[in-house]
Order: sequence, then structure tokens, then C-alpha cells
Amino acid sequence: MRNLDPGERQQKALPVSVYWELHQVARSSSLILDSTIAWLQTMAYFWCMRSCKFLDVQGERRTKILCIRNIQFFDQNNRVFSQYWTDIDKAVTVSITFEFQKKEIRNDTISHQRSGDSIGNEEMCPVQATIELISHIRSYNILPEKLGDTPINYVEFDGKGFTIP
Repeated sequence: MRNLDPGERQQKALPVSVYWELHQVARSSSLILDSTIAWLQTMAYFWCMRSCKFLDVQGERRTKILCIRNIQFFDQNNRVFSQYWTDIDKAVTVSITFEFQKKEIRNDTISHQRSGDSIGNEEMCPVQATIELISHIRSYNILPEKLGDTPINYVEFDGKGFTIP
């Protein structure tokens, strides 16, 4: 399959203040969707992700959206947390494996450690953002054998699941 993804366009990054505002709005909202979007945006910021990595986009793409299986947490001794991720709030590092990227790179793993963000509620921390997303998804009634293939933009309302476009 030929790479039909649109070419790269350099874009300026949003200032961190925009992300803090996004989290402030999410905190004042009762919708899980708002907090999920805020944490997704924070992850995108740290991993420099295009929207096709963390949201559903139109058109056929070679790049694949991230799923739970693409994420690993590590403790202070660089040990991987179990697949059940008990106590992931103690993680100090998170790694994301990008299965296939626009630049034809396969299984590229990029890691981040806790940022030490003391402004807000650790909202500008890649580890905390990932923990929050995983915790939301794990709270849904997803069979353990299906959890790994669950996209990171999955949310449920009234027992009905969908992915954020």
C-alpha cells in the first residue's frame, strides 16, 4: 500500500498555557470526554503526535492509532509494571511504541519520565497524562483479552463505547 497520508507541514506548537487552560475547563466539567481530550492533548504534546495517532481521522491511513498494547510503564528501578498495571500511579517512566509511522519507521519506542510539573495537578506530565487515560479505559467493562487492542481515545457513556474523532 502506497503512503497516502498527507505530507508534513511544519506547525508551531501551542504554548503550555493552552494545555493548562484545557485541563482547567476539563476539571470544571462533569463530562469524562472533556478530561479524556485534555489528557490526550497532553500526551500528544509530549510525544509530538499528529492527530492520526490519538484520534480517529478521515481517510485511509498507514499510520495506526495508539492502543493500550503500545504503552508500558516502568518503576523507579526500570522494571515493567505487570500487564494488569496495579499501582501504575507509582510509575516514573512511560514508553509508547509507535507501530508504523508516516516516515516508514516501524515499532519506534519513545520514553518519557515524570516531568516534575508542580503547577496545576501534574497536568503537564507525560507519565501522569498516560496514567489518567489508562485508568479511565480500565474502569470500563472491557474484557482483559480485548484491553490491549483498545484505542487510547476510547470512552464510554451510559455503557456505550466510542472513539473520539
